[in-house]
Parts: sequence; structure tokens; C-alpha cells
Amino acid sequence: MGIWLLALYSLFLSIISISNPQKVIQGDVPKGRFYNGDLFNFKLIDNFCNFPIKSELTLDKFISELPKDDTEVIKELALEKFKLVYIRDVKIRRVSQCIKLTFSWIVLGLCVWTLYLFKVGL
Repeated sequence: MGIWLLALYSLFLSIISISNPQKVIQGDVPKGRFYNGDLFNFKLIDNFCNFPIKSELTLDKFISELPKDDTEVIKELALEKFKLVYIRDVKIRRVSQCIKLTFSWIVLGLCVWTLYLFKVGL
């Protein structure tokens, strides 16, 4: 039962979103202008219904905050790559853990079932 619960927990961990991968990157981190969260203000009802949700920024304001020179663009793109690699690696580890736990749960169940069929007492 414990392995099954751990497998289920790992499954849920592997599908939930990762809150802010920018927090785990060390060094002089740019603002993250190409992909940044909190552009929209969601309310609880928005999780269930599709109400019109307005953005926090206007498109012109967002464009004005984009980097102007090539060096800043490269820094921003490098930040996005770091965030994507972090998310990918975390998801791969969680899915791998879920698969291993599920396989262990199946093998343990088969062993117990086999012992039951041959009436081997523990």
C-alpha cells in the first residue's frame, strides 16, 4: 500500500506545475521579460469558468520593457533556456521515480499473489 501511495504521489508531482524556476538560478539573473508569470490576475472562479481576464500590462508597456541590445537579448534567452532545462530535468526525475515505484508495486503484488497461489505462509 505504501509503494502504491508513493507512486501516486510521484505521479501527481510529475504533472503539477513548477512555481518559479527562476528562483533556483544563481548569479546575475535578468528580469525574465520573454516569459514572466503574473501577467494576468486570476480569481478563484476563473479556475472553473472562462470569464474575461484582463492582463496587468498593456502590449505597448510590455514591448517597451523588452531588451534593446543584443547582449541583453542573449542574457534573457539564456535565462529562458536555464528555466526550461530545470523544468525538464525535474519532470524527468519525477516521472522516472513514478515509473520505478509503479514497477516495484506491480512486482511486489505479483510476488504476494504467487505466494498466495502456492499457499506459502509468511
